Amino acid sequence: MINTALAAEMEQVRGEFPPLGLMYIASMLKQERRDEVEILDNYVENLSVQALGEVIKGKQPDLVGISTMTPTFMSALAAAKVAKKAGAIVVMGGPQLYIYPRETLSHDCIDFGVVGEGEQVMVELADALSSGRDYTKIQGLAYKSNGNVQVNSERIVEDIDCLPLPARELIHQDMYSSAVALDPMTTMISSRGCPFSCGFCAKFPWDKKLRFRSGKLVVDEIEHVVQQYGVREVMFYDTVMTLNKELIIQICDEITQRGLKIRWETPTRVDLVDPELLSRMAQAGCARLRYGVESGVPAILELMRKKTSLEQVRNAFRWTQEAGIEAFAYFMIGYPTESVQTIKETIRFAISLKPDMAMFTATVAHPNTHLYELAFQEGLIKTDYWRNFTLGKTDEKLPFFIKDADVWAKRAYKAFYLRPAFFAHRLRKMRSWQDLRKAASAAIMLLRMRG
Repeated sequence: MINTALAAEMEQVRGEFPPLGLMYIASMLKQERRDEVEILDNYVENLSVQALGEVIKGKQPDLVGISTMTPTFMSALAAAKVAKKAGAIVVMGGPQLYIYPRETLSHDCIDFGVVGEGEQVMVELADALSSGRDYTKIQGLAYKSNGNVQVNSERIVEDIDCLPLPARELIHQDMYSSAVALDPMTTMISSRGCPFSCGFCAKFPWDKKLRFRSGKLVVDEIEHVVQQYGVREVMFYDTVMTLNKELIIQICDEITQRGLKIRWETPTRVDLVDPELLSRMAQAGCARLRYGVESGVPAILELMRKKTSLEQVRNAFRWTQEAGIEAFAYFMIGYPTESVQTIKETIRFAISLKPDMAMFTATVAHPNTHLYELAFQEGLIKTDYWRNFTLGKTDEKLPFFIKDADVWAKRAYKAFYLRPAFFAHRLRKMRSWQDLRKAASAAIMLLRMRG
């Protein structure tokens, strides 16, 4: 089991976001095969295993695809078991399948795995299964043969402009919302890939290949969701949207020229913004930028391989807010070599930045990261914890690097949010009863936190 108590508490107010990856795969299946496709987002539906099994049995699907990350694998495995019991062929995809494909397919209820990006793999697999053709040469597919698991090379979508619009018609739009965004909202991308190598982030071959959409097509999609679904805010899922300055300027100019009334937000880095760009983004409706600050201690930032400085952080936050854009800061608590003193320094730094919102996460080592290597080096773990987790060989919690890191993360939340200055700042920004309701919900959660 992974230490998720704090994360679970924060999820209550963070909101639920449309499953963009599943919507892309569904749209490809509909476009290329005219298949009848449905999306069941159990993250939002929150069905019990029994109820999920009844729903799947009632649908009688030929093929069930399940997406998972390594920490969520046990939930995905439970879904796979009920899907298999209902008679479906089960395909599992997500980052987990690149790291532990053989371990994942060692479970009898999982027939195939998608290694890499799944849009084209799922279409080709469905073609092969429906026609009885050979599927063993499909790039990006893991499969079973004579009691062994065979893993083909990963699949990467080379031209993301060729992907159809995500199948938003297959979800219940009113089930999704954000703690900070206007409703209705949706998710979108303008690019795939990330050239950076932060120590806590898992990197995959498809992450290392940068691909960008046409700015015009991005704004076409924005216009579509505004007209078709009444969307008021778009959350971009790009890893670093301002990496391609020419593209972001093109998107901003298209939004402005078309007179679209839309708010949007995106993650980015503090070293990839400047006052001129931020001003242009604000004019085009950018309401919020999410920055991975991570620490207020230079030595910790260096160990994290962030390649950013505290001066760059301060400049980016000042420029962002001067442009009229909200600044959201992410921090990690309890990184290797940390102490109570450095944790307190990070909390003080977070408060000094005066971001509009902040998130503090207790550091956990995920597989395929430099952080996971440090966990071995420090003796935090002796064997491959996540491999054993996938195989069902451990039910212990993965320990933190620093004792009580989760407690310190909760203290950081309280220190940051339960300040009169923060309350006054948020009240000045309230524009509606919806804003007030969301803020009250978040405040109640914070007050209930123990630690």
